[in-house]
Amino acid sequence: MYSNPPPRPPGPPLFGPWHCVGVCALALGLGIFIAAVFPVGALMFLVAFLLIFCGIGCLRRF
Repeated sequence: MYSNPPPRPPGPPLFGPWHCVGVCALALGLGIFIAAVFPVGALMFLVAFLLIFCGIGCLRRF
């Protein structure tokens, strides 16, 4: 009576379970990066780059 759904094409899904985490980390990292342009400290610079790269990694991987 019911037919099987068509198979999904291979490849990563468009919105995986970690997509929201990636977007939030990317946004938070960019916000801290903008705030770190003003003389706040080098630690915020490192945290901003870490969050930006983690966000990009989550968006690409998941």
